[in-house]
Amino acid sequence: MTGTTHVADATYTQAGIDQATALANLNGQAATFTFAPGAIDLAIDTTHGTVGVYTPGVYVITGAASVGTAGITLNGAGTYIFRMNGALNTVANSAVRYSGGASPCNVFWTPTAATTLGANSTFVGTDIDASGITIGDTVAWTGKALAFGGTVSTVNDTITLPDCTATEAAARDTAAAAAAAAAAAAATSTSTSTPTSALPDTGAGSGNASSTSWKIIIPAVMLIALSSFYLIRQKRTT
Repeated sequence: MTGTTHVADATYTQAGIDQATALANLNGQAATFTFAPGAIDLAIDTTHGTVGVYTPGVYVITGAASVGTAGITLNGAGTYIFRMNGALNTVANSAVRYSGGASPCNVFWTPTAATTLGANSTFVGTDIDASGITIGDTVAWTGKALAFGGTVSTVNDTITLPDCTATEAAARDTAAAAAAAAAAAAATSTSTSTPTSALPDTGAGSGNASSTSWKIIIPAVMLIALSSFYLIRQKRTT
C-alpha cells in the first residue's frame, strides 16, 4: 500500500469538513426519479425506464439499494446521484458500466448505511459513506471511496482515481459562462431602465434591486469540493 496517512492533523480535519459539505450538496439536489418504497435492485428495476440503463439524474431510494448480477449501465453525459436511505450492496461478478459520454467523475453514491461491493465486481463513481465501505476480493473500482468517520476495507482490489481534468475544466467554463450571462443580463436591464426624473434626487438607489437566483451547477460544486478530499487510492494484497 502506498500513500500518506493523516491522523488528527489539519489535512485529516479538512477531509471531514469537505466530505460533509459535498454530502450536504448532493443530498440537497432535487430528485429526478423516486423509486417505490423499500429496497431496490437497480439491475432489474423497470419503473425508472429501460431495465438496467440509467441516464443522468438524481435517483432516490427510500430503502437499501443493490446492483444485481446483470449490472447496470450509466448512459449519457451528465451527473448521476444515487441517494439511498439504507445500505448499498453489489453482488459478486456484477458491474456498474458507463457509456455515451458518462464519466466516473460525475457519479455519486450516498448511502446512509454501510457499502459492500461483491467479489470480482466492477464499480464506478464516488461513494461517500461514513458507515464504512467493504470491498470484496478482486474488485475493480474507478472512483473514490470516502468514509470519513468509518473504515475502508480492501482485499486484492484496485481503486483507480479517474482523470477528471477535462471534466473540471468544462465545469469551470460552464460556471464562468453562466456568470458572464448573468452579468450581461443585469447590465442590459440597467441600461434600458427609465429614470424617474420627476422625483427629487434623495441620494438613495433604486427601490427595485434585481435578485438573481443561482441554481447549483453539480459538476462544478462537487468536483471542486471533492478535489480537496483525502483520496483513498490503494491496491492492497492480503
